[in-house]
Amino acid sequence: MKSKILSSMLVIALAAGIIGGATAAMFTARGSTDAGDYITGTVAVNAEDTAIINSSDLSNIAPGDTVEGEFTVANNGTLDIWYNVEALASGDLFAGETPAEVEIGKSQGSLSEGEETTLNFTVTLPLEANNEYQGAEGELQFVVYAEQKDNNPTPSWQK
Repeated sequence: MKSKILSSMLVIALAAGIIGGATAAMFTARGSTDAGDYITGTVAVNAEDTAIINSSDLSNIAPGDTVEGEFTVANNGTLDIWYNVEALASGDLFAGETPAEVEIGKSQGSLSEGEETTLNFTVTLPLEANNEYQGAEGELQFVVYAEQKDNNPTPSWQK
């Protein structure tokens, strides 16, 4: 008797499952958008075209002389940038008690995409330079650091 009741319940459960499954069927659909390309911007800076303005002979600098020059900084990236320029000087001319001094006109600023600026600089050998600077040599290079301006109200070198 238990097996007949169990069998009957099993048949009823199967029938209910088939009927319920058949009546629960629905039409469905799915849609999607076109894939979008997401591309990051770039920060790229170029410094070139160093020109000496007031001296044609950099091999005959005397105490008290000032050499003036300029170079171009260009934003070649796709984002607006902050820039910071540093002078890297080496050699005997830029060492010792009264070394040659380097000044950069506007060493910090900002440039929009595709914009460029000309920066002026001076190299001065102090009048107080003594005999240790006779025949002294040195190298000078300008390095431009750049950071994105978007979402960056204060560049890291000002924090």
